[in-house]
Amino acid sequence: MLPDLGGLYGHIEDYIELHRGFLLGGAPDPRTFFVKTAKATSRDAAYDQNTFYEA
Repeated sequence: MLPDLGGLYGHIEDYIELHRGFLLGGAPDPRTFFVKTAKATSRDAAYDQNTFYEA
């Protein structure tokens, strides 16, 4: 459990409810907390070991 420092939980809720769908851009949700912006060349929004490191 993380403490709600600086309104952490509110920021997480905003991310999930408002921003996550925009990042996914219609791509299937990989059901992970961190997602990358889906593009026409890559509809997979999931990070793997390499793409997470690159980001």
